[in-house]
Amino acid sequence: MNAPVPRTSTEPAREAPSSVVTPPRRGTRSDRHLRRGQPVHEVSARVVGPWSLAMSARVWRRSSCVVDDLSSTSHNGTVGITFRAECDWRLVEARISQRDDHAVIHVTGDGDLEAAAAQVLRFTSLDVDATEWPRVAERDPVMADAQTQLEGLRPWGFHSPYEAAAWSVMVGRMRGDEAVRAWKGFIYQHGEEGALPCPNVLRQRVEEMPGRKPGYLHDVAVAALDGRLDASFLRSLDPASARAKLGRIRGLGPAGIDTVLTLGANAPDLLPRHDRLLAQGMAERYGPEHDLSEVSEAWSPFRSWAALYLGVLSEQGTRE
Repeated sequence: MNAPVPRTSTEPAREAPSSVVTPPRRGTRSDRHLRRGQPVHEVSARVVGPWSLAMSARVWRRSSCVVDDLSSTSHNGTVGITFRAECDWRLVEARISQRDDHAVIHVTGDGDLEAAAAQVLRFTSLDVDATEWPRVAERDPVMADAQTQLEGLRPWGFHSPYEAAAWSVMVGRMRGDEAVRAWKGFIYQHGEEGALPCPNVLRQRVEEMPGRKPGYLHDVAVAALDGRLDASFLRSLDPASARAKLGRIRGLGPAGIDTVLTLGANAPDLLPRHDRLLAQGMAERYGPEHDLSEVSEAWSPFRSWAALYLGVLSEQGTRE
């Protein structure tokens, strides 16, 4: 994608006009403003390939990893998010709006805002050149239907591999509403404004919690502080090496490792092997006679994206 054009000021930024209109969700704080009195950094970046902010945000908010009444808002075509910047673990607020093929991002906080803006582009997949994504549809009719139903969807992941790892060891084998309740309860009790506590704080707080999971969360926090959960580092490795390194973190099983790589580091072309919704989608749309490894050859270089599309459609079908 084209290099972002940054602009920094000390005044709250005005929202950029957008053709995307997303109504406020009940229970969200749609009137929240960027933190007054703190610097605001603005980035306008051309998004290469299909993209719809409205579709991406709608799908993301339905995922169980989002504490949507605290960590995200939607108002007048602008999506607001609160997250931890992995460069310094400080709290950041971001606004994302769409102006034709450009993403306009405002971030505010008291840390490295340029790095925080780059993190937003990564966890919303806006840093990916998706020119070839429609070619996947030409090779695979199932993906053609998926891209039609979810037009413009860009996979939005966890805000960082640290958050994805904490989610994985915290809710582990839970499903659906049980996982949502457990995660939200944890964030409400230990987080800040809907964001996970920084690794240093998490490491201290879990010492008073019972059971095995506090030990797993402690190890996740230490791995984040050591740089072993750095998104750029994980994306620089080949899949086997990345999985091996993550496998040394206690509590992260194969499914959790997949989550960290595909929804934490947000790698676009890494095929998850232990995704329940992907397996369900494969069975529903390709049939038992087709093997994931064989089918996914047509998805390259967007195997993570295709897997997520299948999972989203499978989950929507289950809810209906």
